[in-house]
Amino acid sequence: MKRLIPLMLVLALLASLLSCHSDARAEIENELDSARAENEAKVSDAGNPETDGLPAHTGENTDPTPEAAEPALAPPKTDWDHIRSSSYDVFDNKFYYNLKAQKTIPFQGGHKTGALVVHAYTDLVTLASGYLCPDPLCSHDDLIQCPYTAWSSSAPFCIVGKNTVYMTRSDWSDPSNSAFRVYKADLTNNAVRAVYSPMGGGMPAPGEADEGILYIFDSVQYTDPNSRTTEWTDYMIGLSVETDEVLFTREMPDDCHIHMIRNGKILYSTTKELIRCDPDFKNPEVLFAFKGTGGVADWYYDEYRDEFWFLIVKRGYQSGSVWRILGNGSAEEVLPPAKQVIYFQLTNSKIYFSVYDPLKLGEHPTDPGGTVDTSGGKIYAVDRDDPLAEPRLVYDTHGETFLCIPGVNVYAVFGDQLFFQPALLTDYREPDSEKIYKVLSIAGDLPMHRVDLTTGEEEIIRLD
Repeated sequence: MKRLIPLMLVLALLASLLSCHSDARAEIENELDSARAENEAKVSDAGNPETDGLPAHTGENTDPTPEAAEPALAPPKTDWDHIRSSSYDVFDNKFYYNLKAQKTIPFQGGHKTGALVVHAYTDLVTLASGYLCPDPLCSHDDLIQCPYTAWSSSAPFCIVGKNTVYMTRSDWSDPSNSAFRVYKADLTNNAVRAVYSPMGGGMPAPGEADEGILYIFDSVQYTDPNSRTTEWTDYMIGLSVETDEVLFTREMPDDCHIHMIRNGKILYSTTKELIRCDPDFKNPEVLFAFKGTGGVADWYYDEYRDEFWFLIVKRGYQSGSVWRILGNGSAEEVLPPAKQVIYFQLTNSKIYFSVYDPLKLGEHPTDPGGTVDTSGGKIYAVDRDDPLAEPRLVYDTHGETFLCIPGVNVYAVFGDQLFFQPALLTDYREPDSEKIYKVLSIAGDLPMHRVDLTTGEEEIIRLD
């Protein structure tokens, strides 16, 4: 194997002979060319452990480069841009929700009466509303012809991309099998097909998609033949968004409430801790430990600032506090228990919230505290950068509308537009008694109310 001629030695030899005759100079240049050729031959023959496997030098930098970082998000264009929520679904500037109405409609040669649910949306830029069903000739009240409707108090669905929707419903065209399934709808060509059947007799619910996987939550009921006790086991199913293939089925830990799945990480809470872990529930990392009893009620994730905001509630929503987890994993309290927050909403510029301000509406058949509107029908706002400033009252129902009953119905604010589906004060007749109570309920029709907080204009969006 040829030895490499040190370049510094060649340069020194050249310098010492600069004063020689031109023939000698030409000879030295030839020697220098020969040395360069030998160096190139050495590299070609022996290889270089630091550059093996790389493409040949082409005049461009071929040094190994680190993996490309995830592209940074563009700054928010709207006040709701890059905000994910446990309370609402917004995609491509459209606010999605369910409309419900008690209806009697033709069904399998007869008639059927019940709560008809249809998926709908409002464009937050134009404020135009419509049904998710893309067929302009559809009546939306035929369970066989319109796959975007259901008989159910709740019909889960999620948006994946601009044209794909996953939703839970029954196939009413087959009277022999009315089990709930997860369906995939391509809104471009209005093609709908079942992609997942339940493991048991429950209602599987599509959660969200992450890294090409749709997460579905299902459960199986088990009854012990000896004790006759019944238990439910919860499962998380991974479905390929591309092939519709079930990739895995995993049993969820006990007391596990999944909030968000993002970048291959699960964020969930128990009654004791807020935890981040891998998709198989391994490598858990405790982000927050609850003091005493508590739990995450509402949450928001700011993708632009990489912050997870959540509400902790205790003692019947009487001492709620708002916290946030920063990108480095540290926790900060934003609104303390003294504020008595019972519900909040995060935007890019503001925090909207309601506080414990009980308004007793009457007796209750099972609650000695009576029927109570805990929020008092008020919404306050503070600047996100100054959360402890004096809050501003932005909306007051004066006890006439019940727009925020935690666990029943909540509101959302986008820009200057308030959206809510009100609970109704209805009569409840106690069994085997003539006594009538007033209770808050969303069992009847469920329209969407839109209120312009600047002009006071109100629109009620109903299921026709």
